[in-house]
Amino acid sequence: MPVSSQALTLMDWASQSKSAANLKITMSLLENGGVLDDLKLVTNPSLEVKGRRITGADLPTTGWGRINQAPANIKTTVRPFEEQVSLVRELIQVDRRLKSQTNWIDDPFATQIDGAAKAHMYDINDAFFNNDPTVSGYNQDAIVGLKGRLSDPATFGLPVVSGYTPLAINGSSAAVGNNPALSLNLQQSMTQADALNFLETIGQAFAYLGASDGRDCVAYCNWKVKERWLRAARLLNQAFRIDTDAFGREVEMYRQCKVRDIGFKKDQTSLILSNTESSNGSAVTGGSACSIYIVRYGDNYFKGWQTNILEPEYLGTSTETGIYENVLIDWGFGLYYSNTRSFVRIFGIPIN
Repeated sequence: MPVSSQALTLMDWASQSKSAANLKITMSLLENGGVLDDLKLVTNPSLEVKGRRITGADLPTTGWGRINQAPANIKTTVRPFEEQVSLVRELIQVDRRLKSQTNWIDDPFATQIDGAAKAHMYDINDAFFNNDPTVSGYNQDAIVGLKGRLSDPATFGLPVVSGYTPLAINGSSAAVGNNPALSLNLQQSMTQADALNFLETIGQAFAYLGASDGRDCVAYCNWKVKERWLRAARLLNQAFRIDTDAFGREVEMYRQCKVRDIGFKKDQTSLILSNTESSNGSAVTGGSACSIYIVRYGDNYFKGWQTNILEPEYLGTSTETGIYENVLIDWGFGLYYSNTRSFVRIFGIPIN
């Protein structure tokens, strides 16, 4: 599925929408920020998409030559891949008598739709990083998150060197695979040397994504990691740059990379990216470490698709009982990256 430069983020869809219902649910999704602020989406009804990736090992040998010398035959190897859509399908029912209540300020359907959109936002953010359908306890129907993809790089077309993917950078100990990882420290006791090690590792991640200045990248972390990142920058007489998005909201930048606090899960208590990860990054509880994910978005990098525009569909009154008004939410979206170096995880960073 080719994805053109006309692909839009959900924020773009909201700003261009002429539908009040679509604008309402989209703005509810964007209210607290998250990956849907950044993920470019094309609208395509396909339930699965096929594409081709090219790794460094797939590139041909350059055919250097001289005058009157026959051209060399070259061939680029392409690796086909397939991604499947994940569906969000929900039915909202409201007793028709509630719609006629004059002492309610808010429309009952609008309240339900707003609640559903907020739930979607929290769950999508969580699944984007943490969901792994192959592991017990995770959602079998949701998207495969970045952590799950990095734990099985061969299946998801990610580079592997010396048995490890360089896109999973160990911040807790010595080098793993070909990662010249430094022992990081984001605790309050961090020194200038710690700050230098941390920012050097961020630069390493940018280099792995082919974006030395962080252009087109977004770094996702939790609030404490973000504040400690800022502390590290200040120790070196640096600071985040402040930009604004299309809705006038402040966006903090490190070099050309957005730095986002991905926030909490739906329970409003548990962090999506916790501070209690194990040092090897395999478990999200039981330790005192954290992770930072950096994603490079763009036509040739990380993107996605939606099967249809996210808009509630009014179905009318139930025929079975005649007392319920019905609204259907039926939306599908999937993840897609044509470049095998589209995201990085820095894990095992001591913070507590």
